[in-house]
Amino acid sequence: MNNSKTKSRGYLVAVLVLFLLALAAGYAAFSDVLTITGTASANGTFDMIFESCEVTKEAGVKSATAEINEEDDILTVTVEELGYPGAGAQFDVVIKNAGTIPAKVTAVTPDIDASDIIKIKGLDQITTEHPVIAAGGTCEFSFTVEWDAESTAELTDAEKNGISFNLEIEYEQATTGAFSGDANHTV
Repeated sequence: MNNSKTKSRGYLVAVLVLFLLALAAGYAAFSDVLTITGTASANGTFDMIFESCEVTKEAGVKSATAEINEEDDILTVTVEELGYPGAGAQFDVVIKNAGTIPAKVTAVTPDIDASDIIKIKGLDQITTEHPVIAAGGTCEFSFTVEWDAESTAELTDAEKNGISFNLEIEYEQATTGAFSGDANHTV
């Protein structure tokens, strides 16, 4: 009887070993790893510039000018001698996407804080009302520099001589949804 128990145990051990080997071979067959290597490169350019700016209206000022620097990324605005409340100048600006990547203007910001008396109006229009500018595309907007018509305050000596400031364009990439394709695999 001892001998038959030993034989039964031997068969059981042999069956268990064969089962474990089959299980290991099955796992190995279904656990292949696919590794893909490669290189992706991007060569787009990202650049927004001031293409043009002109003074389109003046009232009660000695002069108004707008000059774009050599790199086309800074616009210097000067309004000389605001004569009375309500005096000011209007500027019409064209911004161009000189890059190859679609972009959206997030701000056109002056490097000064306008006082309670001097107002710079219209710079927020481009960020609230303008869509994405395609590569090579342009957008236009107008802004004004004026002595607040409702103000009863006096200008400072510096403001009486004129106001001058620089504008810079802030922008971000706008490529969400720019490409639509379908990746697939067939066997």
